[in-house]
Amino acid sequence: MRSLQTPMSLSTPGSENPWPLPQLRPKSFWTRYHRIGAGVDAGPADVPPIIARGTATLHLYQETARLLWPILEPPHREVIEQSLKVIGEAGGK
Repeated sequence: MRSLQTPMSLSTPGSENPWPLPQLRPKSFWTRYHRIGAGVDAGPADVPPIIARGTATLHLYQETARLLWPILEPPHREVIEQSLKVIGEAGGK
């Protein structure tokens, strides 16, 4: 059995990766907000990084709620609706 400390190669030289990553849409709002919120990408140059990351994280929450809305249970929707309302009132529209 392979040790957890030993990195596992996903492919051998000259072969294709047997587990290719799914193609992500790099320009989706969700991806953009996630990358800024995680600090991978910078936000607008005129906005301090901590503000850009916080704002992106709020937008990420909004976008995640929008994407998952069709499968959310009504009690969960109530909580999320209230959170979205607070975010909107705070200027995170």
